[in-house]
Amino acid sequence: MVALPPRSRGFPKATASCSAHLFLVCFDQVVPRTRRNRRALCSRHALSHAVPIQSWANHGRTKITSPLRDPAQCRVEIEKCLGKAAVKYADNKVRGGNNGKKGARYEDFFAAFRVAQEAVRHLAEPSQWPIIEDQIYAFVDDLVVTSPTQTHYHQLKNTQALSWTGGEHPLKGDFESQAVLCESCAEAAFLTTLVVSDEKVFAAMQQLPESIANHSTVELFPYAGGSANRLSLEHAPLRELLCQLTRIEDPTDDDLGYVFGMLMLGLQQAGKAPTMGTVIETAQKASPSLIRLFPYQFENAKLKPKFVNILAAIEDLQYGTKRGFFSWNAFGMSGVLQFNCLNHQFVRFQDIVIEKAPVTFDEFEKLLP
Repeated sequence: MVALPPRSRGFPKATASCSAHLFLVCFDQVVPRTRRNRRALCSRHALSHAVPIQSWANHGRTKITSPLRDPAQCRVEIEKCLGKAAVKYADNKVRGGNNGKKGARYEDFFAAFRVAQEAVRHLAEPSQWPIIEDQIYAFVDDLVVTSPTQTHYHQLKNTQALSWTGGEHPLKGDFESQAVLCESCAEAAFLTTLVVSDEKVFAAMQQLPESIANHSTVELFPYAGGSANRLSLEHAPLRELLCQLTRIEDPTDDDLGYVFGMLMLGLQQAGKAPTMGTVIETAQKASPSLIRLFPYQFENAKLKPKFVNILAAIEDLQYGTKRGFFSWNAFGMSGVLQFNCLNHQFVRFQDIVIEKAPVTFDEFEKLLP
């Protein structure tokens, strides 16, 4: 199972050693195929030559702009509506966030969870991918998700003690200031959410101050001791999402852990303020055999007619490409190819089947990669 090392805040480009570690851990799990091991697998060498997935992440994208995405403009807006003291506080808050490491792993986990949420929503209702950013210049600043219709600000607290009103700069004040700032910049549809890891803190913070109640929520998201593996094993909402993003419909715990790790890697490598679609496609390219394709990615990929005719004549063989990967089922056995239907290896597989023209399942099985 994969767990990313601690890092500084932000989504920096992953180091070569981190990327290589993730890649090798994932693909060193390949098991030699035998007649008893019905899940079709391809070699690591072949995977390294996979055809890049064409990018549709920005397809139909309209430009999402706001003064709050530009720190210089945001400082001007803060001074105008909240005063110079608020600017100084915002400066210190951002500086502390960029320099501090505490809480970064928790933020990585939650950011990947939000990407998974949006990816599954996109499967059900395709629309423009939102933009995801962390450590923005704002008062509720840990994570912001921006779409053409809504801006959602998140503050994450991985602590066992918290209140809305305690401390030199109460949390309530940050949420109030964020609302003033959003209204000043005409961000009409905005939400502010407090994300906490402790169940007792979650229960206590449910009593929202009246001044922020109309735009704020509290969400519970566990830290799982800082283990991505444990989180993917124990957090049911995350597992449900990951199950819909794997290439197979009955994933193992390892499959779920690997996909979660790839989403975090995608966040690190996707650049500044990426769309969530870009994050997904970055993860797909880094590990082509782990994450499903989305319908818009393979809607024009057609099986060769001769290939279809040959398979149709084989007794009891059923097949499909539901998640962008060729799957088969026959005589109580089943499998999923390790490469997706856009990969040149799948084109080659079809050509081999057409050339050999198997008439029984045993003959077809011998042609599986």
